[in-house]
Amino acid sequence: MAFKLLLIIYYASALTNIESARILAVFPFPSISHQVVFRKLTQELAKRGHDITVLTPDPAFPNGGAPSNFNEIDLHDISYQTWQKLFQEDFRVRKNFISFSEIRRMTEIMGILFKTQLQSPKVQEILTNTTNKFDLVLMEAIMRPALVFSHIYNAPIILVSSLGAMFNNHHIMGSPTHPLLYPSPLHQRIYNLTVWEKLEELYNHFSTDYALYLNEADETHLIRQMFGPEIPPLSDLYNNVDMLFINIHPLWANNQPVPPNVIYMGGIHQLPEKELPNDLKKYLESSTHGVIYLSFGTNVLSGMMPPDKIQIIIKVLSHLPYDVLWKWDKDELPEKSNNIKISKWFPQSDLLRHPKVKLFITQAGLQSTDEAITAGVPLIAIPMLGDQWYNAEKYVKYGIGKHLNIENLTEDILKDAVETVIKDESYRKNIVRLRQLMRDQPESPLKRAVWWTEYVIRHGGAKELRAASANISYAQYFEVELILVLLALASIVLVAFLLAIVLIIKCLKTKILAVFPVPSISHQVVFRPITQELVKRGHEVTVITPDPAFPKGEAPLNLTEIDVHDISYTTWRNSYMDSYKADGSSTNYNVVRQKWTLLSKIVEMQLQSSEVQKIINDKNNKFDLILIEAMIRPALVFSYIFKAPIILVSSLGAILSNQKVMGLHAHPLLYPSALQKRIYNLTLTEKLNELYKYCSIELADYLNEVDENKLLRKMFGPRVPPLSELYLRVDMLFINISPIWVDNQPVPPTVQYIGGIHRKSEKELPKDLQTYLNSSKHGVIYLSFGTNALARTIPQDKIRVIVNVLSELSYDVLWKWDEHKLPGQSDNIKLSKWYPQYDLLRHPKVKLFITQAGLQSTDEAINAGVPLVAIPMLGDQWYNAEKCVKHGIGKKLDINTLTETGFRNAVENVIKDDSYKKNIIKLRTILEDQPDTALQRAVWWAEYVIRHSGAKHLRPPSANVSFTEYFEIEVLFIMLLVVLTVLATISISIIFVTLKILNRFSKQETKLKGS
Repeated sequence: MAFKLLLIIYYASALTNIESARILAVFPFPSISHQVVFRKLTQELAKRGHDITVLTPDPAFPNGGAPSNFNEIDLHDISYQTWQKLFQEDFRVRKNFISFSEIRRMTEIMGILFKTQLQSPKVQEILTNTTNKFDLVLMEAIMRPALVFSHIYNAPIILVSSLGAMFNNHHIMGSPTHPLLYPSPLHQRIYNLTVWEKLEELYNHFSTDYALYLNEADETHLIRQMFGPEIPPLSDLYNNVDMLFINIHPLWANNQPVPPNVIYMGGIHQLPEKELPNDLKKYLESSTHGVIYLSFGTNVLSGMMPPDKIQIIIKVLSHLPYDVLWKWDKDELPEKSNNIKISKWFPQSDLLRHPKVKLFITQAGLQSTDEAITAGVPLIAIPMLGDQWYNAEKYVKYGIGKHLNIENLTEDILKDAVETVIKDESYRKNIVRLRQLMRDQPESPLKRAVWWTEYVIRHGGAKELRAASANISYAQYFEVELILVLLALASIVLVAFLLAIVLIIKCLKTKILAVFPVPSISHQVVFRPITQELVKRGHEVTVITPDPAFPKGEAPLNLTEIDVHDISYTTWRNSYMDSYKADGSSTNYNVVRQKWTLLSKIVEMQLQSSEVQKIINDKNNKFDLILIEAMIRPALVFSYIFKAPIILVSSLGAILSNQKVMGLHAHPLLYPSALQKRIYNLTLTEKLNELYKYCSIELADYLNEVDENKLLRKMFGPRVPPLSELYLRVDMLFINISPIWVDNQPVPPTVQYIGGIHRKSEKELPKDLQTYLNSSKHGVIYLSFGTNALARTIPQDKIRVIVNVLSELSYDVLWKWDEHKLPGQSDNIKLSKWYPQYDLLRHPKVKLFITQAGLQSTDEAINAGVPLVAIPMLGDQWYNAEKCVKHGIGKKLDINTLTETGFRNAVENVIKDDSYKKNIIKLRTILEDQPDTALQRAVWWAEYVIRHSGAKHLRPPSANVSFTEYFEIEVLFIMLLVVLTVLATISISIIFVTLKILNRFSKQETKLKGS
């Protein structure tokens, strides 16, 4: 209840904090099923005080009846006349409607329709009025030529789809696509495909893409014809798009990973329930056996359907004991039946909610499907247009209905389907279950859409949320230049290998277990807010940790902390920290092997401790959820012991095997690992070097996994499944970063960003520290290298460089230092083993933070608006330092090459150049502009997993699949075999013809010599 109240307060404050904006909405498609989706958004924006102009073929209000700030440009007559003339009169229901030629024709028709609408006097009046300015353009996602409005008005663009992401929407936004794992809504088959069916779908997919590519050139020609040759091509206009709203739930798109500027708003069009008309209500309530409702939507007219199939439907329905309501666009059916009542319109959404409705026979349009799920009415799909085959496949996948094909429809098939779906209770139970899953969201689709719309208005766009992969070519995405170099190298190696071979031949309040083993307070402070908030919400939580949050005996009654501090830190310091030196070496093969082997040893010792053994051996112990530190894989054994859902929680980003386990869209250069040292502006050689490091770390991680499997079997016996199987038990991953920090990497809904969760509310500084800061004349530099880089690990000559420079500056210095003395310490340097860093950084006298670029320190600096000088030494610190440079919030220095001149220049430049301060404040503004807090988000999703006993239904198909499965190696080999066979046939034919010609010339030459 408190969470809901906070949301209401937040949205209310958002309403008062945004000024009225002028919004242009361009929704050209003449179909009421499209327009009802857009109406909810535009009308809600009007209610919130924005000035809306809508170009639409279906006005929501009668002429003169709209609110004063809502201007509808009525394009009904010209739109529907054009559409009916060019499409509906020629269209007939048939198999394989979605083909190369149909996509070409459909897009051509939409181009003609758009041109006709633009030529109308009312639209021309808007276009020719040079004083017109708009703060935002909302645009129907499938009408690409409408992007010209972004150029005309120089305004941010939000694409709004009444369907899923169609055509090249995902390419524009940078969402990862896969023709089989995440098929387009235009696919007709998507599940349980044979190899040959996969090949057929691949052919359809790429032929459709090619048709769209050709159409794009035509559409560019169209807008230049209308607005002049200086209009940029569509490929450039795509870069003006800020967001995409899609009218589906993530479940309906296989939980496809998307960047943060793609917003799901499935079900937005639905209206509150209304009373049915009296005559219809009486008809329904008087039905003895129940009612079947039949509608093929607004786009498929009766004249488009094969007459023999209509006869089949009538004949079957007339012999059933059920009453039938049929939405039919003519006055009479071809054949009358007493139990069939027809009408040109029914209040579908309210009708479906009536308890007497047993079945919905539908064309599987998205809005109809959505309303059936809301009403809990099972379906029979007979798809005929667009995305309807895709939706029908989903019915079968979720067990909510049957999928029939119009071309092979018979009386027996239809009758069997109707009786099965009505009499088999599983269909109704499944659709009610699916409704519960889809409704369980932190806010309504309309609130979400409005919030993100006003986000774009507030920030003048949302380019900061744009994925690195957005609107880039295949050549750029797949690094073709790099691949060609690698292929050339591979070819040389292959040739050498083949030559060698030749030579050789010639010769509910629930129990939660939290396991956070890493002995580092900077890790543990991330986990504490989650566990403590779950405790406050009444859950019984047991935490295994080397850093208990409470003194012994002082924790809340429903929080048990298992203290493994001494064995963890002793092992860590003796084996790692004593040997570690900050020599500038980033994470590599040896570091990953050494560090994770040590972490496994620590986990082994923790598991052997008496208190942990007591938990494991208590047969009465049951847990409803297990939270596990994401980088500690052996802890997954708890999922085997307690058979409970798992949430991985990372105090960093997603590292090592996390990406594969969750099915994240990985790319070693576009979305580099947080363990990489260089990530931006790489030369070809540097890319090869980073690829080598990436692959060597992957190898080290693979070998570590083998060792970890041995450890688990040694401790728990040979029956323990390998980690590759335990990964399948993982339900979610929480990562302690913002999407911007990972270049807006597309993620599935099972991955939640919780960046900044460790931050606490601001506190008063200790008086002596407050006095020190207040009395500083020129400002203060704060220096800390975190909790892991101890004084003895840093080269002494580099410490002298830092001390010499800082002692000569006019600023006071606060230095977090873990020893009592500092060599060469000057009067302006004050030491302490601990500072209240978060509150200290917020003091206005702090000018600069010199840091190792740990994630928590970086986050606190951004929150305080203090620019940085980064000297990375461990783990992900090089990655974070690169980000500081990328976002213009600080400088990056290398500990190996650190000199007094370089250090002094960096310090003075960052303090004196105001751009660093401005950039970090802007970045803070963007990072903090979210609909909920990181803690609210983490707790909501943790309880979501508890409510649904897991979240496997949100798991993407790419999760924990092998390289060969992901890239469909079997299919690729068959295609390669076909290509090689064709090439071999061509080569043999050429050789044969050449030999024939040479032989003929030889004979002619012999004859000439003889004569």
